[in-house]
Amino acid sequence: MKQGAFSFWLWLLLLLLINVGCSKSVEIPASSTSPASVSSILGKSGSFKDESVQVGSETRIYRLEVPSSVDLSKPTSLVFAFHGMGKDNKDHMAETCGLTELAAEHKFIIVFPSAAIQSIQGQSVKAWSLAPEQIPQDIAFFDALLAKLQTQYNIDPNAIFVTGMSNGAYFAHLIGRERSDKIAAVAAHSGELGQYELLDIITGRKFPVMIIHGDADPVFPVEIARSAKETYASAGHLVEYLEIPGWVHEWDNRVDEKIWDFFNSHRLTPAVPAPAPASAATH
Repeated sequence: MKQGAFSFWLWLLLLLLINVGCSKSVEIPASSTSPASVSSILGKSGSFKDESVQVGSETRIYRLEVPSSVDLSKPTSLVFAFHGMGKDNKDHMAETCGLTELAAEHKFIIVFPSAAIQSIQGQSVKAWSLAPEQIPQDIAFFDALLAKLQTQYNIDPNAIFVTGMSNGAYFAHLIGRERSDKIAAVAAHSGELGQYELLDIITGRKFPVMIIHGDADPVFPVEIARSAKETYASAGHLVEYLEIPGWVHEWDNRVDEKIWDFFNSHRLTPAVPAPAPASAATH
C-alpha cells in the first residue's frame, strides 16, 4: 500500500473525533422542503436554506444563495461550496466562511450542498465520499443538482466552479477529476487528495486548481498540500499554491477574494474582451 493510502485512513480516524470548519459548529436542521416545491424559486433571487433534489431513491438537501445583485437575465457563474466532515454543514459554511458575501459582491450564484450520513469503520458520520459505495452516490448528487440549477437559472456553462473545506476540499478535488468537462476550476482549502492520490489526476481536460493550506494545520500537515501540488503539476494541471503561515485547520476568509480572482481568470472558454471604444477624431 502506498504511503498516501495509509495517511488518508490515519487522518480520517482523527477527523472522526473532531469538528472542522470556519469558526464554530452548528447542528444541521432537517429539511422541510419537498421536491414538489422546487418550482417556487424558479428564476428568483434570495436565500433558500433548505432545498432538495431527488437522486434515485434519495432526497438530498442543499442551500442556495442567489444574491439580488445578480442579473438573472444574463449567464451567471455558479460556485459549489462543499463543507467539512462531522458537525460542519451547509449552513455553517454559508454563514461563517464569507462566501455568501463574496457571491453578492461579485454577482454569482453559490450553492452549499449537504453531505450524507455514511458508515466509516463502524461510526456514522456526515461526510463526502469516504465510504467507497458513497462515491457514485455523491457524484450523482452533484450531477442532479447541477442539472436542476441549470433549469432554474441562466447558468454560464463556462463558469461552473467548485471549492471545499477539509473533507469538502477532498470532494472538490474528486468532482474536478470526475467532471473535468464541466468544472472550469477547483479551489481546495485545507484538504487532501485522499484515495485519489493513488490514481493520480488523469483527466480528459487539465483543469486549473488552487490549493490553500495553513502550515500549522494539526489535522492535515502541510506536506499533504505540497504533495498534492506536485501530483497536479506532474499530471500537467495548472496549479496555484497558497500556503498560509501560522494558519491551522480552519477556513481563512482572507483568501475569499483570491479564490474568486482565480475562478474568474480560469473559465472553460476565455471570455472575449469587449472592443475598445473608437478614438475621438482629431482635427
